[in-house]
Amino acid sequence: MSIKKPSMELFTCVTCNVTSENSEQQRDHYKSDWHRYNLKRKVAELPIVSFQDFQERVRLQKAQQENSQNPVNDELFCKLCCKHFNTKNAFVNHTQSKKHKELESLKSKQTEEPVVIKSDRSIKKIAQMEEYLKKQEELLKIEEMEDDGDQEWEDVCEEDMSNFGEYT
Repeated sequence: MSIKKPSMELFTCVTCNVTSENSEQQRDHYKSDWHRYNLKRKVAELPIVSFQDFQERVRLQKAQQENSQNPVNDELFCKLCCKHFNTKNAFVNHTQSKKHKELESLKSKQTEEPVVIKSDRSIKKIAQMEEYLKKQEELLKIEEMEDDGDQEWEDVCEEDMSNFGEYT
């Protein structure tokens, strides 16, 4: 009679340096935030983080989020572009961007008329509409000229015609 030794296969995650007793535990580990975090660090060529360090980082991140849930900071809002920013650095980068500077220059040049930025397509459409309106005006002028000739004639009803009975 032979005694079988229980197979002690261990499943390991090379990224996190963790061993699991069965495949189900390994799958659960692969789905964990800690494993994903370490994968991203590995791709960025950063050292892995232990589970305790990861939990501490998560705790600090949650605390920071709770503290930052204050009303929207007006300092990080661009009124010109109507955009909110989460960090001061993002806001500074935005104010130095080409698009923001173009809007600033348009705003400073703006007089009483609103600034309308037209695309090539809208410029073509406007030109087509102006051409159409010119043609319509010409047609109206022609019709008016034709109608002017009709004004020499007078409409006559039957009573008026009875006076001219001998001529009919």
